[in-house]
Amino acid sequence: MFARTLAVLTAATGIALGAAACSTAAAPQAAPAATAASSAPAPAPTATTAPIKVKPVTTKTSAKAPTCPADEATLLAAWERKAGHQAPAGTRLTKITCHDGWALAGFEPPGQESEVDSFRNVDGKWTSTGGGNAQYCSAIPLDVQKYFATHGPRQCDTTGL
Repeated sequence: MFARTLAVLTAATGIALGAAACSTAAAPQAAPAATAASSAPAPAPTATTAPIKVKPVTTKTSAKAPTCPADEATLLAAWERKAGHQAPAGTRLTKITCHDGWALAGFEPPGQESEVDSFRNVDGKWTSTGGGNAQYCSAIPLDVQKYFATHGPRQCDTTGL
């Protein structure tokens, strides 16, 4: 029975010391059990190491297109200023695309043929520069037209692309 008690006490001491060695906080070491029959020295305490600091890994999963500084309500108001009247009820501007101070949008009045309208931002104010089914990019510089050729609701028909 004495040998079993000694084995249990030795195992408990080893577990306590092992747990203390894995801890990041300084924990008091458990004192080895003193027994009359024990002639083995107590295990030496182990040094704890400082935690390793790891920076989180960040990766870009997808390239996000730049945000267009124009929204549907702003561009629709610019269209209405140029037209001198309100757009037909339920009209939507879709596929709004912006680049270098210019915007293209699909102009879609309900029950009517859709068209593409172009807009320009000068000093923070959007103005309508025209629209239709042809020549809607005629006021837009050629380098911006080339961007819209692959990013707009439809290609600019004046680029020859």
